[in-house]
Amino acid sequence: MLKRVIFIVLGSILVIFSLAYIYQRKVEMKSIVPLGTRIFPKGEPEWNDKGFTEAFKKAREGGMSIAIWGVQWGRVEPFIGKYDWSFINYRILKTKQQKFKCALIIEIIRTNKLGLFPQDLDFKGFDDSSFLHTFKLFIRELLKQYPKQIQYLFIGNEVNCYLHIHPEQAESFRNFCREIFSEIKSIDSEIKVGVVGAYHIARNYNEIGLLKNIVGIGDIAVLTIYIEEDHANLNVEDTEKYFNEMFKLFPDKRIAITETGWSSNGPKGSEDKQVEYIKRLSDVARKNGDRIEFISWVLLYDISEKLNKQIAESFNINIETVDGENFLKWQGSLGLLKNNGDEKPAWNAWKKYMLKS
Repeated sequence: MLKRVIFIVLGSILVIFSLAYIYQRKVEMKSIVPLGTRIFPKGEPEWNDKGFTEAFKKAREGGMSIAIWGVQWGRVEPFIGKYDWSFINYRILKTKQQKFKCALIIEIIRTNKLGLFPQDLDFKGFDDSSFLHTFKLFIRELLKQYPKQIQYLFIGNEVNCYLHIHPEQAESFRNFCREIFSEIKSIDSEIKVGVVGAYHIARNYNEIGLLKNIVGIGDIAVLTIYIEEDHANLNVEDTEKYFNEMFKLFPDKRIAITETGWSSNGPKGSEDKQVEYIKRLSDVARKNGDRIEFISWVLLYDISEKLNKQIAESFNINIETVDGENFLKWQGSLGLLKNNGDEKPAWNAWKKYMLKS
């Protein structure tokens, strides 16, 4: 009798684990390519576990399995050798708990300016040996703190925007990244590394060569793509051609899109165009699945008015100007869902076109 009970219990446990495995595989496999997003809770937002748990659940409903996190070095290491892991600890551990892959972007560059560094570190250039050594130590501590918990480690963000302003730093930055990638690989060879560039910005400045030279040094080519922000005055109908031209730049690399989207309220945006972009993006994904590492829609929810203004001002954008107002309309309506969690037409389109039927 006892043996029979044990057999039944063990059998039940096996069934439970099998069902859990099947469910997880179903979550991972139901998107046409791996999908991700930046996990922001809805609302102001509510920065608590309940809010993040709800956001992860919603992302999973949309077939997403990769969480994109951005962090500035100086927030984690405010002074040399003094680490404050609280800023990213919850995010990385929550990502693991939710069984998402983690893509962490260290924002050495933050689009049009340098990111935050340790306050007592005197930045003299990317070719400064002290700067390189200090950042290598940070990388070692990061991977020691979170072993096997970071699947993608990128240097960002949209670095070619800053390098357009400071072209004399391009080569030293490229060499700096190569050194850091070697350091990462010496610790964990399975982590995929890359530099995050902005394809639309490279086109705007006619600096495709710079983009290719910098982004091409990674395991994968990591890009942000916003057709709305391209100065060529393109529209949603140009999506496939736009991506095909991008693929040709990196014929030997898989592509990771850490940010893309179309606004529902920007100067070139509307709810219909947001839906149409998703449909055309899915066509790109289906035709080029073997070239795509993942695609990440920039935001799950529209960001709040307060956060929208804070982000704009952090990029030194004057929100009192017409251009500033247009930026707020664009950035504030990139989500697949409204800020309060209500569905936009884009959400149903995302599930219809980006998931396997």
